[in-house]
Amino acid sequence: MGIAARIVLIDREQEAGTGTAAYLGRNGLQVDMLPAADSTLRHVASRPPGLVVLHHRLELDRDLGLLRRIRAVSAVPTIMRAMDADDEVDRVMALELGADDYLSSHASPRELLARIRSVLRRAGGGAVPAGESGWRICPRQRELFGPDGAPRGLTSAEYELLHGLVRQQGVPVQRDALSLAVLRRPYHPEDRALDNLVLRLRRKLNDDGASARLIKSVRGVGYVFVGFDAAEGRERPPRAGSVPEPHVTSAC
Repeated sequence: MGIAARIVLIDREQEAGTGTAAYLGRNGLQVDMLPAADSTLRHVASRPPGLVVLHHRLELDRDLGLLRRIRAVSAVPTIMRAMDADDEVDRVMALELGADDYLSSHASPRELLARIRSVLRRAGGGAVPAGESGWRICPRQRELFGPDGAPRGLTSAEYELLHGLVRQQGVPVQRDALSLAVLRRPYHPEDRALDNLVLRLRRKLNDDGASARLIKSVRGVGYVFVGFDAAEGRERPPRAGSVPEPHVTSAC
């Protein structure tokens, strides 16, 4: 994977966390272990890592709250480990709040390592070349840059919305999932906040009006991001054996 990726491991049980950190370190990762939520947000903001592993054991509300707070300040890829990874409600909540993967606390260190590598590959391992369109998304700055190199001045909510759609490029994302991830509340048909946010984001993408090409409405479902290159008639073939990635993302 080239230069060793630096990850943050959050685990209140120091002995178990230390063993996991040691295994990951022996396999090419730089690991910062943090036991508390308070230090996590400061750490993520001051020294943005390549990935966060959040181990929740019994206090689900507290740990999902931490995941929500991380997502409010950073788009860093995040894996959540859980005591009961088979609980569908908990798993769906974590994924909708922005977790990139979710697995059991009882999974072996080897499986955790494989999941980390997979998420890092999907995120570009910290850097993915921009597409031919010239658009660039910069996770560390939480900003979008146009083909002219100028920032589009996204608000936090606009960035979270774009990030959520780009991660699911080509796949319609339900309004409820977007509302939970971006607005932190369930979606209601009479609530126009999400739709208005999409309109503002489209304007900054020069994609507003009836001819919107980048972010399309899907009747009865939500919205889909088709990809900058796809909207301009340029498709990038996926690598053999891989899922197509939103290649416009780039670390800055």
